[in-house]
Amino acid sequence: MPPFHFIMVVWGERFTRFFLDVALPSQLASDGLPAMRHLDNAVYRIFTTESDAAVMTADPAFDRLSALMRVEFTVVEPGAEALLSADRYATMTAFHRRAVAEASVDGAYLVFLAPDAIFSAGTFAHVEARAALGDELVMIGGPRTVIEDAVPVVFARFRQPDGTISIPPRDLVRLMIDHPHPISKSLRWGTPGFCCAEASHLYWFASDNAAFVAHCWHLHPILVRSRPGSSAFSETIDGDYVLRTVQAPERIHVIQSSDEACVLEFSRRDHWAEVAGTPLPFSLERTLEWAAQRTNRFHRRFFDQPILFRAHGASEEAIEACLAEAEAAAAPIARAVAEQIADVDCAFDVRDLAGARHLYLYGCGRFGTTVLDVLRRSGVTVTAFIDSERDGTLDGLPILPFAAFRDDHPAGAVVLICSMFFTPIARKLEAVPDCRVLLARPLFNRAESGPLVELPLTRWTPTPSVQEALP
Repeated sequence: MPPFHFIMVVWGERFTRFFLDVALPSQLASDGLPAMRHLDNAVYRIFTTESDAAVMTADPAFDRLSALMRVEFTVVEPGAEALLSADRYATMTAFHRRAVAEASVDGAYLVFLAPDAIFSAGTFAHVEARAALGDELVMIGGPRTVIEDAVPVVFARFRQPDGTISIPPRDLVRLMIDHPHPISKSLRWGTPGFCCAEASHLYWFASDNAAFVAHCWHLHPILVRSRPGSSAFSETIDGDYVLRTVQAPERIHVIQSSDEACVLEFSRRDHWAEVAGTPLPFSLERTLEWAAQRTNRFHRRFFDQPILFRAHGASEEAIEACLAEAEAAAAPIARAVAEQIADVDCAFDVRDLAGARHLYLYGCGRFGTTVLDVLRRSGVTVTAFIDSERDGTLDGLPILPFAAFRDDHPAGAVVLICSMFFTPIARKLEAVPDCRVLLARPLFNRAESGPLVELPLTRWTPTPSVQEALP
């Protein structure tokens, strides 16, 4: 079996402290990482700052982790820590790109961890079993709980005498049910506080309040089989990275029962307070618009699969009724998305287009001209624009009416759709033979958000003074 690379990105006093006090002890319990059978070649890779790394190596949990497997630190070069104060998610993606590039050299499995989350007992052994079955991607859903309320319960009930933390799946689900984060509350279907603005998860609760069902667009990739050349992603590990990396969609596994494995995220009560505190009724039109812009074909596949979160005492009757209620509400949404949002490939970057002999941009608005500028700066030649309403020329290129392109286009043409309203265009292009169709949204989004965050990174090992301070 290929080696496992456990990836932890964490920096800053608050997240580092939670990682050392809660997240790492939960991973080090006997039914956590130690329950895996294939750790001989495993490596736990921590991406952080030099000062945070020093704090970690001085903590007793680090000794236990080091005894279990090799631990490597990759840190931002001294003097460059200010780069971490920019967009937190873009910074995290920069760390992940380095992790992905280095894992691909070994053909390793990537296990993406989080510094603010607890995985249920048995999760890592289950993930290892899925790898043995040949899965390329394993996705897991993570509801949120309130850190101020839930952590005292974790320490009081689940901290073991050796300092580790072990929480069985049904107890972890109960913790979420008893202490839901305001974001989780706002995603509960049919409640007065429901908010449709960022509804990447939807929840339905059983009548006995001992179980709930989730339908999720966005899930966490807990296991990914790395591939060479997949580190050029620009968005997130659950977005364009897995879309680029997974070669066999039938080898994607969504964990649909919390009894097998589950994860709970811990967030401060005020996290995303404005969104969670602004109710917004469900609207299919709004949801379709959101899904068209914020999901890809993998996300839409995930939403089709219900995830059951079950606590102790849940009755089978209540669970069956809850599953039926969730299906009745989610199925029409899934059908509408499948019917009204075209499945257009967007897993590419500029380098993928360099060899195209005949490249067309469908759309002459700001989207199209922005993408043209990106391509030209990258040395990629564009043949012409295509547009449904305009003709003439633009930026030195001819604008072809769709009919003209359809009736007289070169074999092997590549068309980049440059429109957020891409579905009608994609439907028209389905009738054009010998034509590859791509959605240019990644290029446009990258141009709009600016250059990728790049971090100067270096390997770090504890200094002798730090080593002497270790207990």
